[in-house]
Amino acid sequence: MANMETASIHQFEFEIEIAAPAARVWQAMTDETDAWWLPDFRAAGADSVVTFDARPGGTLVETSPDGSGLVWNTVQMTQPGKTIYLVGHQAPDWGGPKLSMLKLSLETRGEA
Repeated sequence: MANMETASIHQFEFEIEIAAPAARVWQAMTDETDAWWLPDFRAAGADSVVTFDARPGGTLVETSPDGSGLVWNTVQMTQPGKTIYLVGHQAPDWGGPKLSMLKLSLETRGEA
């Protein structure tokens, strides 16, 4: 019989203040993902490229010139400029099987 672990659910909430208009943050988050994606998180190699199609059904994908790649997340729902919900499946080679659900929300505080 296979060794099975008890399933568990973990919830984390982080809040980060960014000194920029929400529209600019959204643009950086969705259109410029490769520019801020950390080298330590590049699963397909140092020369990989990370792209983000922020429409429902779109994906956050990492690809490399040799054809290697990884779908990090799939977009479940989006309200452009405000909120995006992502669902990710983690493979056994990466500590899975795991399912992650991520909500990214932008909120303007103070002067915009």
